[in-house]
Amino acid sequence: MKLRLLFFAAFLSLVSCSSDDSSVSGEQEKRLKKITYYEGDTFPVRVLFFQNNKIKTLHSLVISEELGYERTEYFYNDSGLLEKTESYRDNMLYLKTMKEFDSTGRIIKNTTYFYSLEDQSEAIDSITFTYEPGKITAVSGENPANGIFYEFYVNDLDQIYSIEAYGTTTTATYDDGNLASVVSETSSSTTSCTYDNNLVPKGDYLNFYKNMYGNFEPNLVLSNPGFGLVLESSNKYLKTLTKLDETYTYQYEFDEEGYPVRRKEILNGNVVSERVIEYQ
Repeated sequence: MKLRLLFFAAFLSLVSCSSDDSSVSGEQEKRLKKITYYEGDTFPVRVLFFQNNKIKTLHSLVISEELGYERTEYFYNDSGLLEKTESYRDNMLYLKTMKEFDSTGRIIKNTTYFYSLEDQSEAIDSITFTYEPGKITAVSGENPANGIFYEFYVNDLDQIYSIEAYGTTTTATYDDGNLASVVSETSSSTTSCTYDNNLVPKGDYLNFYKNMYGNFEPNLVLSNPGFGLVLESSNKYLKTLTKLDETYTYQYEFDEEGYPVRRKEILNGNVVSERVIEYQ
């Protein structure tokens, strides 16, 4: 397989999405099969398995290679939106999430069930979302009077640009539909990123989170409060990302048809993480 190399700069652990269809008319587009995540040159830390370009199963490493992997199964409703996950350790259920959507595909409730690995006793937490023009309010807990409030502010393009929670504010800016910067009031830090304007993404590597959460873009933020999934769901390949005066460099590899098959994240000349992307 011929591999075309393209060097990009930057990413961090911030905290994958709409790409243009560049396939030739009539060409059968490849579907995602698996993405394996590595840290440096070590063992895999996460493996995503796909069905219909959506995550079906996640294997994630628990602390060390010797302790093995956790397994999370993903389930979708009749509209194709992610409605449930079940996480297992040693084949015992320890975590379950349930999402509820309104008729337009907006998340209205996210409930998490925690199970004891000793006796499978259950504890429950939930977040309920209410909508008004330009603003989404989230309350944690079953009793709104006692719950923790989150406030999400939304622009005219349905992009969340500010999150207020726990008395702090996180603000985001966008450029051509992609996350351009995130400013955290808590850490007084700014994360900024730019994108490749020449190479048109191919396939669903940048799309699969949007495939899971639908066309209502705020779902990417509401499902796990923060901008991590927005960054993963850009419509262009990430080119640079700088945080705390450090720049991470990416090296991308593509197959002969232009699909991304590998992404290396490089800091100061060292590979700090890597993704291997496989297709059906």
